[in-house]
Amino acid sequence: GVRSLEPASYALADRTGRILRSGSYWNLRDHANGDAPSDRSTCVQNVGKLLQSSLESHLVSDVPVGLFLSGGIDSSALAILASRAQKGLDAITLGFEQKEFDETAYAKTLGKSLGLRHHIFQRTEADLLDEFPHFLDSMDQPSIDGFNTYLVSKAAHEAGLKVVLSGLGADEIFGGYPSFWQVPLALNLQRLSGLFGPGRKVFASLAGQLPSAHAEKLATVFCRPNHIVDLQLLRRELFLREHHQTFVANDPSLCENTGIANDLIQRLKSNVAGLDPESQISMLELQTYLRYVLLRDSDNFSMAHGLELRVPFLAKDLLEFAIRIPGKWKRPARYPKPLLVDAVAEIPKEIYARKKQGFSLPWATWIKGPLRPLFLSHLETRESWTTIGIDSKFPLKVWNEFLANPTRGRASRVLALCSLASFTKSHKLSAP
Repeated sequence: GVRSLEPASYALADRTGRILRSGSYWNLRDHANGDAPSDRSTCVQNVGKLLQSSLESHLVSDVPVGLFLSGGIDSSALAILASRAQKGLDAITLGFEQKEFDETAYAKTLGKSLGLRHHIFQRTEADLLDEFPHFLDSMDQPSIDGFNTYLVSKAAHEAGLKVVLSGLGADEIFGGYPSFWQVPLALNLQRLSGLFGPGRKVFASLAGQLPSAHAEKLATVFCRPNHIVDLQLLRRELFLREHHQTFVANDPSLCENTGIANDLIQRLKSNVAGLDPESQISMLELQTYLRYVLLRDSDNFSMAHGLELRVPFLAKDLLEFAIRIPGKWKRPARYPKPLLVDAVAEIPKEIYARKKQGFSLPWATWIKGPLRPLFLSHLETRESWTTIGIDSKFPLKVWNEFLANPTRGRASRVLALCSLASFTKSHKLSAP
């Protein structure tokens, strides 16, 4: 069989493939209890030095190195740091006709000020829709993420680049996700509900009635264990753990192999023990969503275009320092990711002080409209679902729930099923 190794781990095998010994040679948690920075200004200086050192080492290459420039804080910081070390770098920006997620104006201004060779690729909605089937075909594992990386990597390939820098990791180590405040808040709400006897059931019932796309998850908060790991995993869940038994075909025992393995949950709980809330979320984002989704997908979809993607924010020295930074310095004050913004002082105010746009594609609109035939062709094929152990009625149930209430979360569920169906058909997979 084929096994994948965890990051920073090894395995020793004999000639027959039998594993003789395996283990880990590095764990970020081992560095969390080192000396914390004594004051914020010194911390900012050290972050700046570590970032600059990382950028310089990631620019070493026998071919030109470019970078993705979106116009947000992370890619702007990368561009500034890289330009200090090397002039005339190539920068890749995607422009879109949908103004709600087009950031080319900010990227163009920064690129001009830094003297970058700036390649701006304008993409229409029709362009994106045409690429979607190719995106599905390029997957080496089913995923609902990575379409943005696929698109910008294709643009970098068209620009002649072989190596690019990405801003992955900045949100995880500098507190850029809403999870840094949402999960501790949910933990406190959960504890508060426990003070009122049957309060958890009451709170769960009330939360489930809220007119919100997140009502189902909010209600589930009061049904999960009172631990930050359980609530962080809930925040990232697509299909709630409580519903897994509804989609397995005929054999309830298949549920035992769904969701996150208990030994991983226990490892995560051990890794965050004793840390402040911000450092706990940082550790969890690094060791779950970044590790298993963002890095995996970025590697997959950049290599689909013959591109090597490098991640300077995830340099070992920087990670080992960042995990010791007191959480209070990572909290947004007047602007997000204050440590990063202060460490790279040249980031323009119009970039760091504006509301984050991000790359959130209109999946709900597309799935109901131009992509509807493609999605239904995957969801309606009953035989393909039973072949992989999924109740053939479940995909259409998810589809109908989406049509009745086309929220972003429900669109992601439909996208996940389409991705899974496409992958299993292409690779002729079946349940064991």
